[in-house]
Amino acid sequence: MKYYVGQRVSLLHEHGTGKVVAILDKYHVEVDLGDDFPIDVHVDEIIPVDPEEDRYFAQKETEHQAIEEAPPQLGGKLFELSLGIVPESSDTYQIFLLNPENQDALYTFYMRIKHKYSGLANGKVLSGGKDKLCVLTKEELHKTKAFYIQILFFKEGSGHPHAPLVMEFPVSREMLAEQKEYISPLKQEGWLFSLRDLGKPEEPKVEENEYFRLKNEKKKQVAVREIDLHIEELAVDPYAMSSKDILSVQLMHFDKSLSDALVDNVERLILIHGIGEGKLRQELRSRLKDTPQVKRYQPADHRKYGNGATEVILH
Repeated sequence: MKYYVGQRVSLLHEHGTGKVVAILDKYHVEVDLGDDFPIDVHVDEIIPVDPEEDRYFAQKETEHQAIEEAPPQLGGKLFELSLGIVPESSDTYQIFLLNPENQDALYTFYMRIKHKYSGLANGKVLSGGKDKLCVLTKEELHKTKAFYIQILFFKEGSGHPHAPLVMEFPVSREMLAEQKEYISPLKQEGWLFSLRDLGKPEEPKVEENEYFRLKNEKKKQVAVREIDLHIEELAVDPYAMSSKDILSVQLMHFDKSLSDALVDNVERLILIHGIGEGKLRQELRSRLKDTPQVKRYQPADHRKYGNGATEVILH
């Protein structure tokens, strides 16, 4: 069953009822039992309160509480954090972040063309508000392979820290070939995508303890990741770039790849940098030397990579 912020639920294995105050992921919600200390609960451990019983509890709340706890709406049927794309002209599109939920949202927003990420916007969208992220031409939108978004929810005076919502979802011409709908907050037609659902892989339905067991096992798995830093893999038109710009793009991709590897608990990285004049290899090893999480680095397997790769062992 799909739950929503503001819904009243009962706990299966404990006495008491509470309200859903945040959707953490597909299988976990945050429930406030009335003591201002919300708890994370698996969806299999709760059930919706009967409508009649829910009306009884609603009558016990003050009007001020009802207004404060109800999920803000931007109009229409928008209940979840969403991405809106609307035409600005025949050749340009505006992209908006709409937040009807009862928490403020801090965000970063990137676009990916081939293997290169470009930051487009960052900021804060208040509860019940919207923010224009960027304007893209039709050509830029068609070249974009995916959007990468990070969302961190925050509500002053309540709740507790939890993991940010992170997603990368594909962008295609077919996506914008769908029938447009009227988006009330933007007062025009366009395409609306829920950031709660879009791009999330389907996960098997498992018991709560099994879910955490599999999650922890995955975290402990030893992984080897190859990072190809050849400029042909990172830039749309590398032959029009100067040597300085090429090196800058390669180092930016390395910085992001190293950060992702640390987050994903990768144990070993293979940096494929080629031979060339050795400038990239020198810059990489200089940065690796100054990175505390790097245990050691050494030339990668010569039989497989020749002299053009470096193996990095992470803590």
